[in-house]
Amino acid sequence: MAIGYENMDYSIDSASTSSITVSRLTDTGAVDGSWPGFDFLTSSSVVIYISSTDAAIGWAGPFTACPAGEVTEKIEYDLFFPNGLWETFGQGGSFPESQTIEIQWREAGSSDAWESEVKTVKTRSRDQIGYTFSIDLASAMRPEVRMRRAGAASTAFKFRDVEWYGLRAKLDAPSSYPWTTISVEVEDAEEIAGASENQINVIAKRKIPVLSGGEWTAGNVETADIIPALRYMAESISMPYDDDAMVSLDSLYKSRGDTFNYVFQESTLREAMKTALGAGMAELTLDDGAIKPIRDGVRTTFEQAFSPQNMTGDGLSRSFTSVRPDEPDGVDVEYTDSQTWAQQTVECRLPGDFGDKVETLKLSGVTNRTQAWRIGMRYRRQQKYRRWDYSFNTELEGLNAGYMSYVPLLDDIPGYGQSSIMRNIAAIGDDARITVTEDMDWSGTGHVVAFRNEYGELVGPYSASMGNNNREIVADIPVDVWPDLTERQEPPHVYFGTSDKWTFPALIQSIEPSGGLQVGIRAVNYDERVYADDDNAPPE
Repeated sequence: MAIGYENMDYSIDSASTSSITVSRLTDTGAVDGSWPGFDFLTSSSVVIYISSTDAAIGWAGPFTACPAGEVTEKIEYDLFFPNGLWETFGQGGSFPESQTIEIQWREAGSSDAWESEVKTVKTRSRDQIGYTFSIDLASAMRPEVRMRRAGAASTAFKFRDVEWYGLRAKLDAPSSYPWTTISVEVEDAEEIAGASENQINVIAKRKIPVLSGGEWTAGNVETADIIPALRYMAESISMPYDDDAMVSLDSLYKSRGDTFNYVFQESTLREAMKTALGAGMAELTLDDGAIKPIRDGVRTTFEQAFSPQNMTGDGLSRSFTSVRPDEPDGVDVEYTDSQTWAQQTVECRLPGDFGDKVETLKLSGVTNRTQAWRIGMRYRRQQKYRRWDYSFNTELEGLNAGYMSYVPLLDDIPGYGQSSIMRNIAAIGDDARITVTEDMDWSGTGHVVAFRNEYGELVGPYSASMGNNNREIVADIPVDVWPDLTERQEPPHVYFGTSDKWTFPALIQSIEPSGGLQVGIRAVNYDERVYADDDNAPPE
């Protein structure tokens, strides 16, 4: 048994590698001059715990306690002790333990001096326990608040882990609202059921900044456009976004008449953004931390190419999914009609679809039959015409591609496209003669050639004919796009084959870095038939 002041704390006066000198502290933190010191004892099991306020950890925060445009005179914060707050001496008993925190606040965004309060909690509880404390501020402000632990952390015998669990500000009740309000007087209210007397259906349109001439309006405009809704969500959390991508998509949606009309109940912001973009057949992606909407569509220009020249490992892996007996042979799209505000269904069928096994696609925010049908037909055509999956590994150049990048893929399968290295390019009359490192297969007709320039871009394809031998390719390639053949960089890759088989057109689905230099890429085949109904109308 030991008898001493509460907490039984000591201050270290001096220390060496083999001993320390301490003074006992009273309950006020002063040195107890009457303490004679410890009795002489030799032990190999002594454990010393540091438990002074010097054990404070770094600050958590600051966090703003109330929204922009609001002020408060009172804040509350919650402390949570996940392991309880208690001490044991290993004999099965428990004793009270304490923990101290320091909380500070000041006007948000200012450089004012921090106001501070130190709070000590002491109890004996082996169960999880929490406390709520309030602070009356000296004046109304929009405070930013930070907190740190000012006491020591838990040990094997003292359980005092503490978490900052919550922060609230008391706000005055609003006297006005930043949205339109209405007052409705219902006659013969006693004849209306109590469950419906306060439920009024309203057809409303949001008023937010919109794009006009490629620029965002300063004021709010009534709109059902998709991109303004997406930008409004991003602005609400100060999330950066790709403005060029938004301007381009907004112009496309307006030309097609695509809109978004939806009332969110409970949803994460990410899901809300995905819902809005889904009404325009687009997807939500992040590019360097900025929101970038991506919409698949007809492509005409390849991005960078991937061939055995820049693939690693086993090269290109191709797999085909054949039609299974249990696959859907039709799609039914459910949407909310803008005239009746009731659920409607539009059938989406391809030639040969009997509709015996139909997949149902439910759309949120789509209120137009044509828009719903186009989305359903795009989905059905993807099911039927995207049957090839590609995967391969490459090096860091794989990071130059992005989600849904349109790329040509080459393999070393006989009868398909070939890849090689360009050794030379020279003028031969009005054409260019390319010399490559591999023998090209000139069987068949309609040969083409393309190459990767020094920027990693695909140039071509151009109609090609054989030169003096199998390694010479003659094509009408403009001089201004000839590649740089100096030895300061990797020589250009050359892609060759017949016009219908020189490459596998593909759309990138995922890019996964692995290790320091490897990148795994997965893609699906590109097929123009997927987009054939994008601008059509449903049958009457």
